[in-house]
Order: sequence, then C-alpha cells, then structure tokens
Amino acid sequence: MLLFQMSFSHSLRSCNLSKRSCEVLSSVLSSQSSSLKVLGLSLNKLQDSGVELLCEGLKSPHCKLDNLRLISCDLSKRSCEVLSSVLSSQSSSLKYLYLSFNKLQDSGVELLCEGLKSPHCKLYNLSLSSCDLSKRSCEVLSSVLSSQSSSLKDLDLSKNKLQDSGVELLCEGLKSPHCKLDTLSLSGCHITEVCCDSLRAALSSKSFSLRELELSNNYAGQ
Repeated sequence: MLLFQMSFSHSLRSCNLSKRSCEVLSSVLSSQSSSLKVLGLSLNKLQDSGVELLCEGLKSPHCKLDNLRLISCDLSKRSCEVLSSVLSSQSSSLKYLYLSFNKLQDSGVELLCEGLKSPHCKLYNLSLSSCDLSKRSCEVLSSVLSSQSSSLKDLDLSKNKLQDSGVELLCEGLKSPHCKLDTLSLSGCHITEVCCDSLRAALSSKSFSLRELELSNNYAGQ
C-alpha cells in the first residue's frame, strides 16, 4: 500500500489480478494520504465483481484518481452501472476512462450514459473501442453530447458495428450547440457513403466543435 501512496501514477497491466486486488486498491483510493491519480489495470480479469469493489474507493471524497484504464478486463453491463454511479458522484475526480475491449453492449452504455449526463460528471475522455456496440449506443451517446452538462471532449467508438444508421443518430448530438467534442474515432465501424451527408451537415453546423475525425477502415469511398 505504501507504494501506491507514494506514487501519482501506477500501472498493473496484465498482472494476473482479480477481485481481491480491487478490494485492496479501493482502500488505497479511499485513503486520505493517497496521491494516486493514474491507475492502469488493463488485461486483468477483474470482472464486474472486482470493479464494484473498486468503485467504492472511487466514490470516496479522498480519492484523487482522474485516469482509470480498464481495457480488456472481462467487464459487462454491471460494471457500467457502478461506474455510472461514480461519474454521478459529486466527489468523483475521473476525467479519463478507458473501457475498450469489454463486452459492455448497448445495455451497458445506456447505463453509463446516465452518469455522463450528470451535472457532477467531469469526464473528458471515454474509450469504448470494440465493446460490441450498435445503433442504440449512438442514440444514447448523442443525447449525452447534446446535454448542457456534458464535458466529453474525446470519444473513441472504433471497431463497433455502428453502421450508417448509428452514425446518423450520433450526428444529431454533434450538431448540438452544447456539444464540446474535439476528437471522435469511428474507425472500423461498418459505415459507408450513405452517412456522409449527415457528417457533412454536422461539419457545416455553426456549433460544430470537432477538430479530429477518424474514419479509417470503413467503406465511405465506395
């Protein structure tokens, strides 16, 4: 525990960790003396039960963590629900959340978006690459981008089968005067030239804020 208290950033990527490690880490995050701001737990089978324990520490008024990496940690809908409660918490300091390569599905993202729309949410960066998402996720994320309280600036939705219908829904949020998004990745999302009109309309909107749009590995040129 002393190691974490002395460090601002720590990576435990691919260290064969499980639920028990999350319980210990949660106590570190809850400690008044902890200075931990960046925590990498990717490629560990933490599962939903582990993330539930970790979230107890994240909700602590003493927690200073602003960057959490949970890429490929065998997570599902339940993790989204508890993480949403963290984002909604007035004491939460999370600004960067990486959840790629977990089977969160649309139902999980719907729950996560409840937290993203909270006036207490401070999240700037959200990574949902390869999370088994579709059109429904685009609809709820669009409502987040349209929300006056949203602080999202960087959104990664790459390697999800969003298709044209999903991106068209997402564009409604991009056109909102409340949207603050700077960077959007839609690489490998099974989109074609059909949704280009919607993207062009978003690009020409006076309120459009995007500076970087990634569309590689799609069929937009066909």
